[in-house]
Amino acid sequence: PAETWWLRASGGRWRPRAVVLPPVMLPEDPARWCAHGGMGPGPRNAVALAHAALKASGVAPDCPEAMVLVVAAPVAPHAWRLPDGGVALAPGRWVRRYAALPAGARLGAWVHEMAHLLLGWPDLPGSPCLMGAGAMRDAARDPAPPGPALALAAGWMTALPADTRLPALAVDEGMALALDRGGQRLLITRKGNTFAIHDRDTPGGPLAAGPLDDLAAPLLAGAGAALASLSPAPSPSWTGPASSPVARSGSARG
Repeated sequence: PAETWWLRASGGRWRPRAVVLPPVMLPEDPARWCAHGGMGPGPRNAVALAHAALKASGVAPDCPEAMVLVVAAPVAPHAWRLPDGGVALAPGRWVRRYAALPAGARLGAWVHEMAHLLLGWPDLPGSPCLMGAGAMRDAARDPAPPGPALALAAGWMTALPADTRLPALAVDEGMALALDRGGQRLLITRKGNTFAIHDRDTPGGPLAAGPLDDLAAPLLAGAGAALASLSPAPSPSWTGPASSPVARSGSARG
């Protein structure tokens, strides 16, 4: 289901490839590593559990650098890096980053953690998109797609010039008008009879949204009043995915 969801969310442009490894049996109950969801200090926490599970998994010549671990214990969904540079599962083949999910985790948890692990996307508290509250839409059974800024950065959305004559109807859901407003880079999207204005440089919820009374009229005209009411944006706090999305100092990301 997660692969199919990504294919749909990316407009058919991306589908992660999974290499399924055999189950691993540890000599101890994995729940012993999962106090407080495994988010506590070591030596017994989720990072140590991931390290132990990978060490016990044996040689996997086709192993990727990043892996998703499904744990039969109450681990908190998260993505992070492995200590000591990772775990070597074959000569020259290291697993350096991982995501962990409890067995039975719903789709929203899966795709949210995969976005951290494989795309380097940040948590966006308060956002209605996948990286914020949208991951829990319909109790995580139907997670919201990524916001336009993330989708555009991934190459899954087409940025159109801010043509004052372009009718709203011509802007499909996989498109956005790209507008520079006094140094503030904006994206204007349409879904049905509504528009939304997003900050291209700071992913998150829309800056403004509203109805479109006439889809044959220019989208810029329909969003004009909302654009005029926007305050200047603060300096951007996000500059795109990191090359090593979870190899950072700080806390594990959920």
